[in-house]
Amino acid sequence: MPYVSDGRKLIEHAFRHGYALPAFNFCSLEMAKACVEAAEELQALVILQTYPVDLSFSSPRVMAGMVRALAEEAGVPVMLHLDHGGGLGAVVECLRAGYSSVMLDGGGMALAQVLEATRWAVGLGVAKVNVGSASYRALLRVWCERAGELSTHCAVYAEARAAVGEQARNCIALLGAAGKAKLFSA
Repeated sequence: MPYVSDGRKLIEHAFRHGYALPAFNFCSLEMAKACVEAAEELQALVILQTYPVDLSFSSPRVMAGMVRALAEEAGVPVMLHLDHGGGLGAVVECLRAGYSSVMLDGGGMALAQVLEATRWAVGLGVAKVNVGSASYRALLRVWCERAGELSTHCAVYAEARAAVGEQARNCIALLGAAGKAKLFSA
């Protein structure tokens, strides 16, 4: 299914059909792939999102390319979102890289700056939907609790991927998003 370049389309679809969109923060191919596989299994639309610190390890362009490639191979709509973007520079960089949507986090800004930045962002047509970081908690659990028991690096990643996938399936079901992919057309 093609990559959803305009996140508003998914958000509008969810609103019209009365369900919440699952959004999963990821920092690696394994995490992103596990979330997409869970969405495919449950026929759900899915948002993959990066957090600003993740972009210090891999550029927005690399992350967007990776998610775009996963989306092209997926059987469900996939979009990419910047979660809690720390400034206008990050927002612009992610939009130029091809992110579907961004969130400009104005938590550290004065009210006048927040209003100005919000007007600017609205002019770009950006949107935000977020469920949380359950996938990070699942991954952390495997690395902290099981890494010493597993014999190889690949075994750690396989179990971590399974844990992230399980968390994604649970979240998709909880949100009522299962089966909604077949209703969406880009």
